[in-house]
Amino acid sequence: MTLEGLLETGISDVLVFGCGEFGRIAKKVCDRYKINIVGYLSNTVPENGLFEGIRCFAPNELDAEKRRLYVIPCLFNDKTEEAVVAELQGIGYRCFIDKNSIINLYLKKNIKPVGFKVLDSNRIVVNRVNLAITERCSLRCKYCGQFIPYLKDPICFSEDDVIRWIQRLAAVSYYIDNIAIATGEPFTHPSFDNILDKIASINNVKSVHIATNATIMPNDRFFDVIKQHREKIFIEISDYGDLNRCARQLVDRVESAGGNIKMYKVDYTTENGRWDKPHIPTRHERSDKENRDLYVTCNAMMQCPHLRNGKLYKCSFASMGERLGLIPPSDEDVVDFSDDQIPIDVLQRRFVDWILRDDAINACDYCHAGPLESVPMGEQICAEKKDLLMIYE
Repeated sequence: MTLEGLLETGISDVLVFGCGEFGRIAKKVCDRYKINIVGYLSNTVPENGLFEGIRCFAPNELDAEKRRLYVIPCLFNDKTEEAVVAELQGIGYRCFIDKNSIINLYLKKNIKPVGFKVLDSNRIVVNRVNLAITERCSLRCKYCGQFIPYLKDPICFSEDDVIRWIQRLAAVSYYIDNIAIATGEPFTHPSFDNILDKIASINNVKSVHIATNATIMPNDRFFDVIKQHREKIFIEISDYGDLNRCARQLVDRVESAGGNIKMYKVDYTTENGRWDKPHIPTRHERSDKENRDLYVTCNAMMQCPHLRNGKLYKCSFASMGERLGLIPPSDEDVVDFSDDQIPIDVLQRRFVDWILRDDAINACDYCHAGPLESVPMGEQICAEKKDLLMIYE
């Protein structure tokens, strides 16, 4: 039985086996379709007896009536699923929902958070998109998540090109909630004040967030732009400790202009002052199913859709991996906002299809699927040591 088939029967109560990420996905899909999860099943019940706020049971705890409910087996490994289903059948469970129908709905109905929301065929909400205006940075962090210090020829994209890409993105969108200007250090761009002014002037752009390491003081016009668009612009200072030399002055000037500014720690692990070591894109030759499972559970799809050089990527790993020449380009994995010859209505249809695709992107096979090593935060490298593989050894 598929979930769609269950909906046609009018049945609204189910059980879910599995207290993991897949179990959370099932809850999001069930919530969307107003299906009631009566309980979770697990051979290892959480100590508090709850998962996602719902009671969790050992399979043999439920009475015969409850065992007649449909069960969604939320296990990525097929062999493990077969063993679990056989075990459940052995104690009286008879009705099961195909787990693939859960994944299909999760992806095709835009339930998975991917930075975008398709309201209908003509209305797309961009929740967040990271915009690269420059690949230059004033710091040389050894473990930069964007691999900026290892680019041999960092690009500063032209003001006209950047604005054109954003205008075309805005034209196919109902509204853009958040444009995050990051990747390199934005204040290294000689026309950053103009770019910021023009982006903030687009009516259906709701906010612009600037991530800066606060090692460069912007020009005076930047603060005039802040005054003009103070409701839309938000500055976020990455707190690198001793490296953050002019942060206080920047804070004072932004506050004097009536702007919004905050400092935040950039330790990307649970350990203070540490980062997760970014992994070098490496092909793993996983199966399509393994890559799809990785894609389904990937948080990066929600956090950082990336617009660089006019192309929109699902994540910055795909974008920068291609930029480094370590991930082969794939036209299917991007939406090209740089080609003015593509009519807006055609571009919009491509955008919707891209958001709702139900398979993994090419970059997934180059992505690390396990725990990451913890490394020092903001460690700098010497100017003569720029080879990525050499530094990482």
